[in-house]
Amino acid sequence: MKVLHLLTYFINSIFIKSLFISILSIMLVGNVLKTDNTNAFKIIKGLILVYAGLNISYYFIAYFSPATNVSFLGRATDYYGFVYYIMLVPNTLFPLLLLFKKLGRNKYVLLTLSFLMNLGWVIEFFIIDITALQRDYMATQLSLNFLWLILLQGLFIGSVIYAIGRAVKPKMLKTDTPTS
Repeated sequence: MKVLHLLTYFINSIFIKSLFISILSIMLVGNVLKTDNTNAFKIIKGLILVYAGLNISYYFIAYFSPATNVSFLGRATDYYGFVYYIMLVPNTLFPLLLLFKKLGRNKYVLLTLSFLMNLGWVIEFFIIDITALQRDYMATQLSLNFLWLILLQGLFIGSVIYAIGRAVKPKMLKTDTPTS
């Protein structure tokens, strides 16, 4: 259980939090260089589906663990339980829409999905950290550094995924055309 949680946390902190910026950077580079980005978007689609599968299996296993089940029920049935569901459903169930071929190929669906998957920390940032900024607490510089880190991490990961996607050659269609 701890290994599954650690793996999910690792993928979330490295790839998922900066996924929106990564997809934007891949789309921008593809438009500027006029290149095909389908392999890069397939890699991103695979990462999202693996992350969703890990999340679903974590919550499935947690359902049978008494301690985790009590923690889950505490958050889900609290006064602000609807916010927990707003964060839980886009992270676990919405990525399963990518299993449909037509939706999985659309880069705008990937972009929207990446934003919805990060809705939890975006809400947290705007509610908690901005309120702390207004009340003159000490969260000012740390919050801004966090945003810069996510921006730079998204640009770096987007460029790495773009490079990997460009390095992998698409399968060539075999045609039986006679040569003269």
